[in-house]
Amino acid sequence: MSIPENAQWHIPEPQNPWKESTPFSKSELQQFLEEGIAAYPLTELDFKPVTYSDELVPAGKPTSPDQQPGVLQSGRGVQTFYTYVTDTATPIELQVTGGLIAHYRDRGNVKIELWKIGGASQTGERETFIVKDQSVPPDGKTRTVRLPTRETGMYRISVSDGGDRTSVNWKAGQLMVMPSSLDEPIVTSGRWSLYFYVPHGTKVIGVHGGDRGSIQDPTGKEQFSFKDRKANYYSIPVPAGSDGKLWKVNQAASPIRLLTVPPYFTRSATELLLPREVLQADSGLDE
Repeated sequence: MSIPENAQWHIPEPQNPWKESTPFSKSELQQFLEEGIAAYPLTELDFKPVTYSDELVPAGKPTSPDQQPGVLQSGRGVQTFYTYVTDTATPIELQVTGGLIAHYRDRGNVKIELWKIGGASQTGERETFIVKDQSVPPDGKTRTVRLPTRETGMYRISVSDGGDRTSVNWKAGQLMVMPSSLDEPIVTSGRWSLYFYVPHGTKVIGVHGGDRGSIQDPTGKEQFSFKDRKANYYSIPVPAGSDGKLWKVNQAASPIRLLTVPPYFTRSATELLLPREVLQADSGLDE
């Protein structure tokens, strides 16, 4: 396609026949909307999405003896984690391996940022930047990163690698969750298996996902399979007595978004953080 000489970007309106600054009319906007709906039918959900706060606190849920820890292989791009600090004398310790795609190792070192969520703030913002670490090169070797903290409470950890895939690990029992909502899906590469919490009274688990993997109830029984299903919205009924417990996404290969339960994945019950209102409603505790 060639652009006419009188339609070049530097030629102003009205001399430029390709430029038109008149706003769209209401009828034109309505027509765009109707044509879009006709071409792309609206999705009708058989469940109602539930909104939760992002004020996370330790859940204090005991791990079942036969519950195997979840597995998060790695991720590409920007990975987000939420943790909770109870002792500022001990830094947050991560095991980080960058450059897991050898031919992308020109993207630079892994960039790790720590942000305090809530609490005192000199700027009045809810999030306060604490520290940045760029000590992990993209060479496929695991290194220990220690992030100092000044206050107890909730923190956000951001890990950015330019797309060359990074593995992030931590000691068992460290409070840590990964968000996975419609707006912020979990960032993963490879197969992964993680737990999520189903609050008391939940009748339906609404999710968006597909491709591979399954959803298991607290007993380990498969309640839904993503095998050979395209990415879409799905609902899973919660059997009586299976609420108020951890469920599991097992061997998924792509993001699973949680839409009717708290949108946070964890490796185990001892590492679980929950929205404050969920913990209060389910246990009567005011953490």
